[in-house]
Amino acid sequence: MSNAYFFDPETGKWSRSPGKNPYRPNFYVVTVCSTPDGAVVWADQRSGAAGLWRLDAKSRTWKPLPLRGELPAKSADRHGMVHDSKRGWLLRHPSSPMVVMRTCKWTRLGRFGERRIVE
Repeated sequence: MSNAYFFDPETGKWSRSPGKNPYRPNFYVVTVCSTPDGAVVWADQRSGAAGLWRLDAKSRTWKPLPLRGELPAKSADRHGMVHDSKRGWLLRHPSSPMVVMRTCKWTRLGRFGERRIVE
C-alpha cells in the first residue's frame, strides 16, 4: 500500500491520502495499532531504518512519532504491538517485551511483577 485510504460513510466512497506513506509497504512486518489519538504504524522507513508514525486523519498524512533511541527489530509473523489505554503505552512484543511511553522512549520490561515502570 503506497497510500492510506479513507472511507466516507455519508457518500459511500473511498479516497486516497495526498502522498505516499512514509514507510515501506510490507505485509509481513508492518504492524498497525489503533489508539485514541489515531492509528500508529511500526514499520521500516522507505530509507531502511524502522520508525513509528501516527495517522493524522484531518490532514490524511502520517506524522512521525519523536522517538528517543532505536526501535527494536521486527521479524515476520513474530512481533506485535498493542495500546494500553490505562497507561497510554504502546507495548511491542517479539521475544522481549518493551514499551514506548508518553516520553517516546523505548524501555525494556522485566517479567510480569518483576519490576514497575515509572514515567
